[in-house]
Amino acid sequence: MYLPPSIHSASLLIYVLVCYINKPGRNRGTLLRFGCLSYRYQNLDACLEEWTRGLVALRADTLDNLKKALPELEKEVRSPSNFADFYAYAFTYSLTEEKQGIVDIETICQLLDMVMRSTFRPQVDYFVEFLKIQDDYKVINMDQWMSFYRFCNELSFPEMTEYNPELAWPLLLNNFVEWIREKKA
Repeated sequence: MYLPPSIHSASLLIYVLVCYINKPGRNRGTLLRFGCLSYRYQNLDACLEEWTRGLVALRADTLDNLKKALPELEKEVRSPSNFADFYAYAFTYSLTEEKQGIVDIETICQLLDMVMRSTFRPQVDYFVEFLKIQDDYKVINMDQWMSFYRFCNELSFPEMTEYNPELAWPLLLNNFVEWIREKKA
C-alpha cells in the first residue's frame, strides 16, 4: 500500500482532508480530498490510520491507483449532497486539540483556498483578503465557518443585494460585507 514518505516523519505533521466516511445509507466509504501542511496535526497514528482506511476503501494500493481514483473522488465531494458535510468536516479535522472549537485565521485561509476556492473563487479571494487585513478576529469558530458556506450559496456575489445584517449572520460576515461595500465605493 502506498504511503507518502513523510507520513512516518514526526517533523512533518500531516494535515489531511483524507477521510473515510461510512455513513448509514451510503454504499461505501469515501476518501475525500487531501493536502499536507506542516505542524498542524498532533496525532500521527490517527492520521496514518485514517489515511490507510481511506486507501483501503478506495482499493488504492499503489500510487497509480490513487491517482486514478482522485478525479472521481473530487467529483463526489463536490456534489451538493456531499459538499456541506465535507466542508464541515474540513473545519473539524483541522482542530488540533480535544475540545477545541476554534481555528486560527492562517489555517482558515488555507482551508478556504483548498476546500472552497474552485467553487466560490471570488468570495473566497475577498474573504481571505479581508481575514488577513482585519484585526478583530484571530480565530474562527464552526458557526462562522458554516455561515460563510451559507453566505456563498445564498447570496449573489459581488452584489450581495439580498444580504440583510438583521438576519442571523455572524458579526464577522456583517463586517466582511461592510468592508466589501466600502472597498467598492
